[in-house]
Amino acid sequence: MHVATKVFYGVTRLHPGLESKRHRAGCACNVQSLKRAYGARLMMQGRRVNNPRSFIHALAWLAISASAAAAPVSQWELGVVLTRTPDVERGAALYQTCAACHGAKGEGASDGTVPAIAGQSYTVLAKQIVDFRAGVRGDLRMEHSVDRKHLPFSQPIADVAQYIAGLPPAPPRPAPEGVNTAGAAAAYEKTCARCHGKMGEGKEDTLAPRLASQHYNYILKQLDAAPKGDRRTMVRSHAGLHEALTRSELEGIAGYLTTI
Repeated sequence: MHVATKVFYGVTRLHPGLESKRHRAGCACNVQSLKRAYGARLMMQGRRVNNPRSFIHALAWLAISASAAAAPVSQWELGVVLTRTPDVERGAALYQTCAACHGAKGEGASDGTVPAIAGQSYTVLAKQIVDFRAGVRGDLRMEHSVDRKHLPFSQPIADVAQYIAGLPPAPPRPAPEGVNTAGAAAAYEKTCARCHGKMGEGKEDTLAPRLASQHYNYILKQLDAAPKGDRRTMVRSHAGLHEALTRSELEGIAGYLTTI
């Protein structure tokens, strides 16, 4: 059995009541259709999946990385979402609920309470939505906004995620006053660029989010949450950044990212 088939078959077996057995079997075994759907997301952005191993690695990571009890539910649902063909017009209508907090243009809030999401990768957005609705990530506003009353099943998730991904990213802004960004570009290159991209553009095939032009306070809030385990879905290596870097360097990286 193909490794990706094993991954999704294992995830769907954990939750036999989620949808019909026939639907689960199709999602678990029709890996080629999932790969085509996933590749189509990248094609829509002018990219190609030249190495299918990156896709398989992403699936494997999804299936085994999270320790929370609800994680298999979100991983399974993300796999279903990635087989859907998004309808951007429907996504625009659904986004009106999101705009109350994230802003009409997906700009978020500068105080760090709400992230900028415009132009974020489709797969990253879809993953955050399913994580919030499964309880893997915690935020009362998000849990309410992405519940099954607002997003009944996987298709609306795909629709709204694709709409947000298509919004123009926020323009770069100056670093906050008093934040020393000298040497921050080099520190980012050394500790973050491998996963998040040289210019903070993120990597859709490995679910690494876009960080460029993100709000300073939001980035710093996420970095501070890592060693406490407050955000369980973050890759564990983030927790070590507080030991590898000084507070000034962490603040500098967060400030630098707002400027690119």
